[in-house]
Order: sequence, then C-alpha cells, then structure tokens
Amino acid sequence: MSYYIKQQLISMNRPKEKFVNLKGITIHSTANIGATSLNHFNYWNNADRQSSVHFIADWIDDYILQLIPENEIAWHTGSWQGNREWLGIEMCETADKNQFEIVWNKTVWFVADLCIKHNWNVDDNVWSHNGLRSLYKGIDHTDPYNYLTRMGKTWKQLCDAIDTKIVELKNNKEGVVNKVADVKTNTTIKTDKDIYLSVRVLESKADELTKKIIAMGFATKRLDLA
Repeated sequence: MSYYIKQQLISMNRPKEKFVNLKGITIHSTANIGATSLNHFNYWNNADRQSSVHFIADWIDDYILQLIPENEIAWHTGSWQGNREWLGIEMCETADKNQFEIVWNKTVWFVADLCIKHNWNVDDNVWSHNGLRSLYKGIDHTDPYNYLTRMGKTWKQLCDAIDTKIVELKNNKEGVVNKVADVKTNTTIKTDKDIYLSVRVLESKADELTKKIIAMGFATKRLDLA
C-alpha cells in the first residue's frame, strides 16, 4: 500500500533555517500514547515548545503529516548540530496493535520512499533517536526502542522492513508509464519515474484523485493551498 504526504505547516517552533549538510532521517516515537498527528500539530502550533519535527505517522487515514518543509531544520534531536543534519519523523504511540501496524507500515513506506528520493541507504542514512546518542553529546532519548519492544518489534526488524520496501518501490517504479486524468480539463498527462507532476484540483476532488494516483503505484504529496 502507498500513502501520501499531507502538508500542514506549523507557524510556531519552526526555526526556518535551511539545511546545509543533510545526512538522513531520524525515527522517533512520541511517548504520548493515544495522541494522533493532529494532536501533535496542535501541541507544536499553539505555544513555544522548543521542539518540533518534520513528519508524523499515525493510524488515521492514508497520509503522513508534514509540519516543517523538508529543506528546513526542526528541533527534534536534542543536539544543536544534530538538528542541522537530520530530518525527523515521529511514530505516534498507541496501545492498540492494529493501530501500531498502520503506524509501522506508514513509517516503512515513507522512509523507504525518502531513501530512494535522496539516494540514501538504511545503514548510513536512517537512524533512531537512540542511535544519535553515539554521534552527539547531550542526547538522552532512546526512542523508538521501547515502543517497538512493547509492540513485539525490534529496531533491526524496522530497518529490514525499510530495506525490503526500498527494493519493492524501486521495482514498482521501474519502466512504469501511467496516465493521470486532469480533473479540471479532462486531458491526459503522461508521467514516468523521472517526472514530478503537480496537479491543482478542487478540494472536493483531492481525496479521490490522490487515491487513484496511489493505486497506480505513484507516491503523492498533498499541499493544501490557502
């Protein structure tokens, strides 16, 4: 299954500083059982928290929520230098194993797709918050290890799943040429693996078109315009 990125940017706790030396992505877990992506958006958007993250995966709908643009830093590692070198995604914590499976699948898909986009590999470019403790001073977090353990999973299993998904996504995209109907004009736009396609549609048609694009094996990123 594929998902899409829903951009809902926070106005607070956003440094608006551009990356200069991006190294990869850090996987976190929220330590806030039952709280969704939207709950965390509200948390970071209504007060000075001195923390933030780029992406959040929960068990609701088919999207990963984006809070900060991919080319900007966020305050998520606990290290001044670390924040300037790593993207971050939070896995929303739950006590429900069915919900956890959705969070797991979203995280695996998103990180794998990001690795393909940046030509990254899991060993060098995908780290846990716990793993960053060996790189930077002052970090004392061990997530998402405890969450994974509680749900019967390990960090190695997560990394292996991401590796497998990278291969799967690459195979699915290889040589693919599909047609996407333009909602406004009913014309046909050809797309392939080397093209980023931007389609502006009415809000009432957005979910329908997104699901059709995902069903054809493409990744999508949704930007809600003001």
